[in-house]
Amino acid sequence: MANVALELSDVGLLAAGGVSPSLLKVDGDRSESPGVALQTKKKIVLGWQAKQQERLYPRQCTDRFWSLLSTEPLQERGVDVRNYAELAVAHLEAVSSAVTVPDPVWVVAVPEFMDQGKLGIFLGAAKALGMSVEGFVSNAVAAVTPADADRSTVHVDVHLHQIELTRIDPDEKRLKRARSYLITDSGWERLEDRVARRLADEFVQTTRFDPLHEAAAEQDLYDQIPGLLEEVSFGQPVPLELKLGKSVYRIAVSVRMIAEACDPLCDKVAESLDGILAEVSGEDTLLDVQVSHRAARVPGLVERIGATAGLDVRVLLPGAGALGALAMGNEFADESEQDGVNFLSSKSIRPGGPPALPVSEALSTHVLLGNRAYPFRQNPVYVVRTSTGMEATYEPGEDEVVYSVRMNEGRAVVDPPDAEVRLIQVQPDGEA
Repeated sequence: MANVALELSDVGLLAAGGVSPSLLKVDGDRSESPGVALQTKKKIVLGWQAKQQERLYPRQCTDRFWSLLSTEPLQERGVDVRNYAELAVAHLEAVSSAVTVPDPVWVVAVPEFMDQGKLGIFLGAAKALGMSVEGFVSNAVAAVTPADADRSTVHVDVHLHQIELTRIDPDEKRLKRARSYLITDSGWERLEDRVARRLADEFVQTTRFDPLHEAAAEQDLYDQIPGLLEEVSFGQPVPLELKLGKSVYRIAVSVRMIAEACDPLCDKVAESLDGILAEVSGEDTLLDVQVSHRAARVPGLVERIGATAGLDVRVLLPGAGALGALAMGNEFADESEQDGVNFLSSKSIRPGGPPALPVSEALSTHVLLGNRAYPFRQNPVYVVRTSTGMEATYEPGEDEVVYSVRMNEGRAVVDPPDAEVRLIQVQPDGEA
């Protein structure tokens, strides 16, 4: 039976395993390895090392070898390999080599863009690397947790070059993939490009400096976007600083700026959900929505989904596909085969796998103590007992810690777990 699972997305490959399954380090100290390759003078570098140089050497970089996986000649001239398959093999080798689980037997949670042809190439690559692959499973099926045995679920995922919505229906005692909806003209790459352009416009208006005209400044800007998107969700303007030589350029990033960049992606998802709702309106079918951690990172997307016909929305933990695949256990023994390896498009309805969190828990941003709110997503908040009462601090010192709140793999962790804590989400307008 499998003891390691790989979750495949060009945003980042993740792996889970161990006696008590958890996410594993696959790229240095990180649990996610982006699908980016960079051709240097001596070798090809992959993952975070490549992504952090993508804007410095755009002609030597490619980030499409997973979404366009094939043995056709490579389109990019600056990368010295014959085809995308060679890059996929190299990336898979780097990730699998980082996994330290003894005698790994793999299952792979795959996105909808991995058709039979791509699965065959992947399997060939895995075999060439000596990987023992027990089976494939739809990532959406593996990731979702049934909220109600009579309710259908739409799984929303945002990859680098496309968005996937997968409808999963209950079928007797199983959850079965019913239909997938692909949005091919959107994804994280376009979103980050829109954010970068909007921020560059603000730098030009404020400082007359255009970071998109200087490769080093452009790379610095893109490197800061992921953290910026999380910070700005707290509702307050976020300072952004870029350095070029001895010069320093600063702007304040507002929620409105980020919303302008994110709205087109949110609109596309909402439009697709409206279409799915129209389809099921005559079926007497109830829907809920579960979003991947990749989708939940898009500012405003979870809230927009919830506003669509009042849908119940839950947020999946990072690596839910990989962890869910491991929880499926022996189910890989009885499905149709892909070149001798089983592929699952359904799973039994039973407890197991990572939970899907209510939006209020998954997106909580602050600890409320008295009439003040303290953000905990960047640094843990400690509530301590002092001579004057209970206080919140980021440096507890020698005071007695009553409880603490920190982020761990996408969710709030309270220590001790039975502490009476009020967590809130600060909305973009600053209201709780």
